[in-house]
Amino acid sequence: MFDWMQLNRRKLFLLLLLTMPAAVVAGMVVFMPPLIVRESDPSLRTHIDLTTYKGRPFTGFAYEPWHGRWRLHKLMYFIGGRKTGIERHWYGSGNLWAEREYSQGLPNGEWRQWFESGNVKALAHYNKGQPGGEF
Repeated sequence: MFDWMQLNRRKLFLLLLLTMPAAVVAGMVVFMPPLIVRESDPSLRTHIDLTTYKGRPFTGFAYEPWHGRWRLHKLMYFIGGRKTGIERHWYGSGNLWAEREYSQGLPNGEWRQWFESGNVKALAHYNKGQPGGEF
């Protein structure tokens, strides 16, 4: 399992570079850096199933630190205003609390939750927003 708490600036830069959307402009690949926005930013808004930033569908990372410190509480990725990929939540201690998989804004794949001790608390499976496994 990847430990997000161990990221330093160089690793974070490489991670962001690898996840950047790219466009081909005049025969050259141009990387468009994703936005990185605090989830509590008032410009980041969720309207039913669409998340916008400054009125436009949001593409980028939304994060929330624990009580103002640079220790992550939550990290999620959006493409076109919809959650995509794995959303992660941590306890204040830095231990992983939950991982949730999304595809185009819908729960899709495994949702896992742990006790702070690291033991599994809950496991669920989703297929295009519909539950399909144990809870």
